[in-house]
Order: sequence, then structure tokens, then C-alpha cells
Amino acid sequence: MKNLLLLNSAFLVLAVLCGCSASGFMAVSIAGNASGGVYNVKSAKEIIHTPLPRLNYMVRDRHTGLYYATQNGIAQSKVNRSGNVVVMQKQSDGTMRILQTAPVNGITPCHLTISPCGKYLYTANYSSGDIAEFRIEKGKLVSPPRLIRHQGSSVTRRQTAPHPHFAGFNPGTGELFVCDLGTDEVVIYDSKLKSVDKLKLAPGAGPRHLAFAPDGKSIYVANELNSTITSFFKTASGWKTVKTVTTRPANPVAKKNFPGAVKITSCGRFFFITNRGDDTLAMFETLENGDFRLIKNVPSQGSYPSDILFCDNEKTVITVNLKSGTAAGFKLNKAAADLIPLAGTFSIPRGIGLCE
Repeated sequence: MKNLLLLNSAFLVLAVLCGCSASGFMAVSIAGNASGGVYNVKSAKEIIHTPLPRLNYMVRDRHTGLYYATQNGIAQSKVNRSGNVVVMQKQSDGTMRILQTAPVNGITPCHLTISPCGKYLYTANYSSGDIAEFRIEKGKLVSPPRLIRHQGSSVTRRQTAPHPHFAGFNPGTGELFVCDLGTDEVVIYDSKLKSVDKLKLAPGAGPRHLAFAPDGKSIYVANELNSTITSFFKTASGWKTVKTVTTRPANPVAKKNFPGAVKITSCGRFFFITNRGDDTLAMFETLENGDFRLIKNVPSQGSYPSDILFCDNEKTVITVNLKSGTAAGFKLNKAAADLIPLAGTFSIPRGIGLCE
């Protein structure tokens, strides 16, 4: 199960990147063959690969230390298209031990989150248009999950049905926010999983992911289909749309671009978006009451940047590039409001997600 991979280049750079924590960081690969799975970056000379096909997102549970990853079903299968959540434990040798594979009873689970109390896990199931709620007992998922179906559509050919693409908890209110690319909405659920509000995006925007300000009063929504970022601010009368701007450079070369992940620093001052197509990281600075400004676009050092991870006390930003199968690092200078590419890349075949 253990497969050590030599890095492409830049051993010195990876020594910086591996400052993420004492045990390095993780990347997941969506490849459908033996190269898919979890890549555990242990040191500048070693990456440990646990083969597992079709993974696309992974989180670490801060309560137990276990890892939970979404896994696509077999697209060609007529009986096994349902995706899964795979529960894993990191071993002393750096490999991942699979503890459980739980069907989500939905198609294409592409994102997941764990409730602040650690008792529930939620997946966003893109193709079946629903979210799944699992109860967690001693780290294991209780099956079958509860399913909540979304309704609606919008104006583009990718929006003929609901497509939940993100689920995350507002740190200020504890509510569950779900981005639905198919309906141009962010759906807000209370603790009983009752829909209590819907934030509307522009027709054809395609909300994919969002980031919360630390106090939960501002959110920043990355719109995949029209290459924009939209902010909302919580007022006494409810959520207010503040601003929408492009995520792209002033003179983009690519014909098509699809914003992917959006991640915000712990202080809430900066957030970053991956531009898949332009192949850049867009760096933004937050202002008051949901306002923000674009600082710069930085080349991602690869093709199709799909996720972002902060490391080394947020002194380093890592991105993983799906189509080029590479990951790259950047120095974040908060004082100067600057993002500086570090030399070199390393290999993560079909890498799509990052996790500490």
C-alpha cells in the first residue's frame, strides 16, 4: 500500500511547504486508477501514496483526528453510481487505513463538512441534487444518511437541475450554508436542517464554493459559471448583497475560466480564489461590511488549480493543479499584501483537493 514517490524538483521549496504541520499535509487525487487516492507529503524527499480511486475532497475531524473523503461512484455503472464517504485513519508509517466506506445514496458527492459539535457530517451531492446528513458515532458514520433534496433550475445548460457543490457551517450562527450551482442560490439551513433562507445570485452565476469571515457576518461566494465573486453582509434585516466583481486578470488569455475553491485567512483580511482556465490564484483583500478589492492574479504554476491550503502559520499558500498533476507553493506576505510564487512544483497526479 505504501509507495514512495520522488519529487519532480525543488526540494528546498518543499521543505518550506512541509512546514504545514509536524506531519506535513495531504492531497487527494480524483484519478480512477491506481494513481488515485491520498498523497501524504511527509518530507521534502518523500510522498506516501495510499491508492484509492475517485476521491475528490477530504477533511480532518478536529475532534477525533480521523479523515473523511468524498468518493465518486463508477460513472459507467448502472447499479453503482452512488458515491461514498470514506473514513480513514493515518497510520504511523504515513499510509491511510480505511475504517469505513459509507454510501451517500446520492450521485457525485463533491464536498463535505463536519458540524461544529462533531456529531454530524454533511455531503453536497452534485449530480443527484441533494445533501446527505450522517450521524457520527465514535468516528463511524451511521447509515443510511438522511437526504434533503434541492429544487429548481436556472438559465444555462448546466443548470437544468439542482447541483449542490459546497456545504459549510457559519462560524457566527452555526447554520449550514449550501451553494447550489444549478439554482444560483446559497441555501441556509438551521440546526434541524430546515431551510430558513436563500441567498440569490445572478442568473447563470453558478455558485460553487464560499468562504466565511471569522465572525460569520460576511461571506464571499465564488461563482463558477460567470467568473465572479459575490459578497453578502448580515444586517439587522437579513443578508444583503454587497458587491460582485470578476475573479479574472485585466486581460485574460484563456477563452474559458471556472473559479473553483475560495479560502480565507484566519484573520479574515485576505481570501484567495483558484481560476481554472486562466490558471491563476486571485488574491483579494476584505474591507468593511462585506466590501473587498482585488489585489492581484498570480500564475498557479500549473494547469487547472483546484484547491488551496494555508501552511506554516499562513506564511505559505499551496495550490494543487488538476490537469498538470502538480502542486505549487507561494509565500504570503500579509504586511505587504503580496503573494509570491516559490520555485518548483511536485507531482500529485490528477490532484484535486488539499487537507492538513
